[in-house]
Amino acid sequence: MTFAGGENAQTLNAWVFSGCTALETVTFAADSKAVFNAWGLFNGCSKLNKVTLPPGLTKIPGYAFQNCTVLTSLTIPATVTTIEVSAFNSCLANLVLRFDGNAPTRGNDAIPAGTTIAYWDGKTGFTEPDWQGYSLKLRNISLTQTNVTINSASF
Repeated sequence: MTFAGGENAQTLNAWVFSGCTALETVTFAADSKAVFNAWGLFNGCSKLNKVTLPPGLTKIPGYAFQNCTVLTSLTIPATVTTIEVSAFNSCLANLVLRFDGNAPTRGNDAIPAGTTIAYWDGKTGFTEPDWQGYSLKLRNISLTQTNVTINSASF
């Protein structure tokens, strides 16, 4: 399913695709102004495996991707500042969330323990104890010195 871009915002309301077991891919156009307005948007979409979020998205509502058991990777736009309660509850343990911006605030159980959190070098907020229990990975590093030693198991 593809959401077109344009000047008009597309508001996705609560539970709009909940239980849609045939839904496999959701793509928002680069100029999409879609707004995730309420909880449970893709809850129970058991075949959902690829999602491209709208670039201006500011929050991921509670239960948005709950029980999306084949979703293994998702890039969170830099504009997302909040991930609400249980947004990724009951997703697989090998879920990788790639953050383009700084760490968002999170509601209770927003992201399951064991999730890999990938973020860009220089982004802030991805520190313990706030992100304790998650596997934290840099998405890239910037080397500005010429004589740098990187030891084994550094990442």
